[in-house]
Amino acid sequence: MFPNAQVAFDELGDYSVELGQVKLLKQSPLHLQINAEVEAATVRRFPMVMVEKTAEVLAYGLFRTFIHTKANEVTVTALPVLQTFSDKGTTEKVLKDKSVQVRMTRAQAERVARDVVGVQNLNDLVAKELMGWGWSKPMLNTLGAGGRGVDPAFLKALGLQVNPPK
Repeated sequence: MFPNAQVAFDELGDYSVELGQVKLLKQSPLHLQINAEVEAATVRRFPMVMVEKTAEVLAYGLFRTFIHTKANEVTVTALPVLQTFSDKGTTEKVLKDKSVQVRMTRAQAERVARDVVGVQNLNDLVAKELMGWGWSKPMLNTLGAGGRGVDPAFLKALGLQVNPPK
């Protein structure tokens, strides 16, 4: 158990506070912003990748907050960031107008875990890995592992639009 979500995400090595990948927008009620970083060229070829990455970031912020902290409610804003890599370095374009915000209570998260993902409790969403914690097989399937795409029922539970951005 971590004292707060930013410490958890940073220490788990998934999103860096120092690099600005996760930010505390408000302590009470808890509101976090997490960057949904995607390579621009990939999004041009496969627009649905942005929807999938947004869902993954929201899932991480919502569920990992409840798994790794004592928080009872959290709002997560997924901020899409298109990254372009070149010989000159990396450039980032923040798409503030495409950001998505979801508020969820612990009870709502538990319901989504049971009814949509098909696990018994929030802890069943993660699995111990060699280096920390990763998503469990049921959660990976929900998030579209293997190129299947994110489960539409999960997107609906988060209130996300299923159509790719234009």
